[in-house]
Order: sequence, then C-alpha cells, then structure tokens
Amino acid sequence: MYKTIKVKCGVIMIDKGDIFSILIKIAHQNGLRVLFADFKSSDGRILGKRIGIRAGMDIGDINYNLAHELAHYFLHYDKGDIINSPLHDVYEEQADKYAMKLLRDVAVHLEAQEREKRNALTRAATLIGASNPII
Repeated sequence: MYKTIKVKCGVIMIDKGDIFSILIKIAHQNGLRVLFADFKSSDGRILGKRIGIRAGMDIGDINYNLAHELAHYFLHYDKGDIINSPLHDVYEEQADKYAMKLLRDVAVHLEAQEREKRNALTRAATLIGASNPII
C-alpha cells in the first residue's frame, strides 16, 4: 500500500495524504495551527502554537517535516530558543528520531486499518458465497 523513499535520516512512508491527515489531526488536537509558507532557508519552523512548512514540497517531505516540527513541540516546548542553543544539534537529532518513529507508527496504524478492511470484505464475500471478492 505504501512505497518508501530515503531521506536524510532513514526511511519514511509516503502516501496519498492519509499520513498527512493524521499528522494534521495530532497538531489540531494539541492546539497547533499548520501553515504553508515560502521559507527560503528551512523546510519547517515552529513558533508558539504555529508550525510553518515550506510550500512546494512533495507529500513525503511535507510529512517528514511536519512530524519533525511536532517532535520539537512535544520534546522541546520548555527549552527556549533551540535554534541558538548550544544543544541545537542534539535537539535536531532528537526531533529526527522522534519524527521517524511517529511516521512509522502512523504507517503501521494505517496498514492495520487497511488490513482490517480487506479482512472484513473477505468475510462478507464468504458469507454471501462470493469466491473472489474485489479488494
């Protein structure tokens, strides 16, 4: 169902928008607004309760950068200015790892949902005597 691409810190899943929808839901449940902007020097930024994502990226890059900025929100909300911090590289590595785990967890969740839908269709087809359900 999902194909993979390599990015700077591992493998992420790209999709038709399902992963993005879940990431947006996570953001909204935490009172965050996600905006697209014409950033020149970065792919994403977080400021307070706003996450900015560089406009014009493909869905895989959008998903990764949104997950990365969510990671900063959850992990570093109390660290002050993380960009100019002497621990900036550590914070970035932490956000990269968290983002990859979040993307994998979302993809596993979506794949489990898809598998359950297929199983339900197969069970329904069996009940009505159809030998080859269209899945």
